[in-house]
Amino acid sequence: LTLFDGKVYFAANGEDTGVELYVSDGEPDGTFLLKDINPGSGSSNPSGFTEFGGKLYFRANDGTNGSELWVTDGTTSGTTLLADINQGSSSSNPSDFVVLGDNMVFEATTENEGTELWVTDGTADGTKLLSDIQAGSGSSSPQLKAECKAGDLLVFIATNGTNALFSTDGTEGGTTFLKNISTDNTILSRSLERNNDKIYFTYGPDLWVTDGTRSGTKLVQEGVSIGGASRISPYLLDGKTLFFGSQGNGTLDNLWVTDGTESGTKVLFNGLESSDTSRGASSTFGIGFGPVIDNQIALLADNGVGVNVWVTDGSTVKPLIEATFTWVLGVKPSSNGDRAFFLMKNDTALDLWVSDYTQRNTKRVATFPNGVSSSVGEALALDEAKALFTVNSADYGVELWQLEFPDVSEASPTR
Repeated sequence: LTLFDGKVYFAANGEDTGVELYVSDGEPDGTFLLKDINPGSGSSNPSGFTEFGGKLYFRANDGTNGSELWVTDGTTSGTTLLADINQGSSSSNPSDFVVLGDNMVFEATTENEGTELWVTDGTADGTKLLSDIQAGSGSSSPQLKAECKAGDLLVFIATNGTNALFSTDGTEGGTTFLKNISTDNTILSRSLERNNDKIYFTYGPDLWVTDGTRSGTKLVQEGVSIGGASRISPYLLDGKTLFFGSQGNGTLDNLWVTDGTESGTKVLFNGLESSDTSRGASSTFGIGFGPVIDNQIALLADNGVGVNVWVTDGSTVKPLIEATFTWVLGVKPSSNGDRAFFLMKNDTALDLWVSDYTQRNTKRVATFPNGVSSSVGEALALDEAKALFTVNSADYGVELWQLEFPDVSEASPTR
């Protein structure tokens, strides 16, 4: 589910069209097939939706040109093939789209260059190979993440004979080798702030940081690994980088905080060893991060039995909901920053909770009809009044649902 120009775009399987491009304004009558890119029952399998320059870019297969780079302005006639990068019916499989200044970089595959770094300015003529890191037909297979930006640079992993860390500014000649690494032990950081200037990663058993330059790629602390058992990338919150990680040979996750120095890298919360929080035995504490409200972020934590929800401001950690769930989806209204909604599954029931990250105002306000069997992806706020999400329900299978944010002023607190 991708929000673009006030509407949500997604891939869905129609009875007669296969998997194609759909759009929704959040209402049943406003949810429809935008374009049958691969006509008939064949599937175009659109994916990788990324907004750039006032349009939405994605990968799709029209059945003739293979899986290539497409673009839409939100209209059927304005949904077109931008560039057949790997000429003919063979696919270039463009993916990992990242907007970088006036360009969008991505990886794509051609017969002569293999899988390499490409760039587009939004035009067919401006879509071209950016850097052939593994020269010739060999593939460097760059791994790009939109959140791994250090200022105006994008930090990524690729292969030039050995696995290595690179950065690029998205222009010709602007790709720089930083350091040889092991991809198995490397997790790059996510950022919740646009002006992030540091990217954290694990190299072997140690914590490193980079600003996208070779001189700015440095060891932070030995024996501390980002991700631990859960393999979750860090988040930047109000200038503090939070991550689930482990120390030494341990596999148990703790919540850490770092400012990029050895003295400023420490355990913020030891969730499973704390006597007032441990409810079972598990090799994993961290499961993920939830929405941010007023410089606080929700923590989804495995207590050995199920999932708890905690909240932290980067200095302290406190329990938010005194209950255990099978899984949790968090969503924050796009125009209202003072509350978050959580879809909480327990057994077959799916409950809707609302919270301003105080226990007093954390409440269960609704129950999903007839239960669900599993989650399918992340809930997405359409505006301050509603969100869309997908679940696998007993009555309908995997479909798109609308969540109307309720008026919670009269709801009683639930602990």
